[in-house]
Amino acid sequence: MNADEAAAAEKDAMIVMLPTDYVLGMWYVELPPTSGCFGRGGNIVSMVSRKLYGPAEEWKMQSRIRSYRDARVFVHADEMQGFKGVIKGSESEVEKSMWETMGGLSKPFGDLKIEFIPFRCDGGTAGGMLVANPPPFMQYKVEKVEKK
Repeated sequence: MNADEAAAAEKDAMIVMLPTDYVLGMWYVELPPTSGCFGRGGNIVSMVSRKLYGPAEEWKMQSRIRSYRDARVFVHADEMQGFKGVIKGSESEVEKSMWETMGGLSKPFGDLKIEFIPFRCDGGTAGGMLVANPPPFMQYKVEKVEKK
């Protein structure tokens, strides 16, 4: 993958919260340390939202699978694959569907714990909640470098 392809893949893998959206929640699962494209682990993250004043039963799913290349989180060369979709149904039906979807996505990696962050609010508020209490996949991992 060249630099342009990598930049396009990363853009496609971005999960975006808009203040004009009602965000149901975010699901994530950490992958085992030996999995992923580089054998260093990774994670799967999905978010479901709908237009704040749009149809109540038309939801947008944004998901991405990240393979860690190294221990850095935000300054990285990780491999990411994003996908998006539309889910139709009530809030409870969509939530149930997402638990099943995340279970299916993570199943090849073993019996992994799926975490859920319930927002049930507008995207601006949800974004503030993430900044105030970042989940593990958003936290910095600091590598210690020994001085010689």
